[in-house]
Amino acid sequence: MSINDPSLLADLPIARELERAGRLVPMKAKDNLAESIFAAAEGIDFPLLVTTADNVLFTEHAVSGDARPKASEGNADAAVAFSRRDDILAAHPDGQRRFYKFADDAYSNCNCYWIRAASALSAAEVFRSGGQFAKHPMRIANAFGISQSHKISVGTWVIG
Repeated sequence: MSINDPSLLADLPIARELERAGRLVPMKAKDNLAESIFAAAEGIDFPLLVTTADNVLFTEHAVSGDARPKASEGNADAAVAFSRRDDILAAHPDGQRRFYKFADDAYSNCNCYWIRAASALSAAEVFRSGGQFAKHPMRIANAFGISQSHKISVGTWVIG
């Protein structure tokens, strides 16, 4: 886990329990999100789930029930999660109002990304510019599908 101040976790029983079990390794965040992901990925077994954990629909079920099986379907090297506008507004009516509009519905990026193997870690380069995908929608569009400059295959899944 990359966090600005790892000592903030010391008073959280669940964090201490996960640390003791070897399921959580807190580390000080790097200068940008991309470098934090690369540092956190050193020496781990893949696949890797990357999140900022600030989506109102991000629950234990979303991770264990939706993320792993849906992200790993198909042959994608990396995947990004989205939620439908209605699901987000039902959970948080006063939340954000920026959505990507497609033919079937409007969606928001969940700040949840899945990387199959170390060879696909280059997908994290999209975060070098700082994210803010709702304010700069072409960043995520280019990183996960429109641009043909990437060498990895990408996919999506919906949390909701």
